[in-house]
Amino acid sequence: VGGFCTAPAWSKTLMAVCTDERWRDLFPEPLWKDLEACVPWTRKTLEGPVRFEGVERDLRRLLLEEKDRFLIKPRRSYDGHGLLAGPYAGIEEWRRAVEGALEREDCVAQVFLPSEPEHLEGFGDAVLQPGAFILLGRLAGFLPRYGRTEVLGGGRWEWYAPSEVEVPWQPPG
Repeated sequence: VGGFCTAPAWSKTLMAVCTDERWRDLFPEPLWKDLEACVPWTRKTLEGPVRFEGVERDLRRLLLEEKDRFLIKPRRSYDGHGLLAGPYAGIEEWRRAVEGALEREDCVAQVFLPSEPEHLEGFGDAVLQPGAFILLGRLAGFLPRYGRTEVLGGGRWEWYAPSEVEVPWQPPG
């Protein structure tokens, strides 16, 4: 884990390929429908037009005009490092992030999917972020986390929730 061969798994560019209609022919129709249902709309931060909700829009204008609907993430990062959520950013902070991401072309813009908090006895309101792990094409476990907002990682306040999953699995032999 962590070597060159695992880089595509944590690169946000993969999410852009999986949600951009220009790459639709790479996937069989049933898989494309599953991707549309499961992977949030994601685009590399490149100047120019994008298709969003069936309408062609300029990416810069889209992000600046509808900041509360988007996240900006480094393409090659993990655990929330470098992530900025439009709903939690000030207008000027968001503008600088959008301009910087478009200039550097090293980020993705992604639809922000809000979650409803739940009340946890002794902790107050918290948002669950379930993380599933796949190993050799099979479910290998979960790492659920709770936080005060939908945005976890990168030094934000959060904690891990105990979980147990029994997964029948044998290493390839």
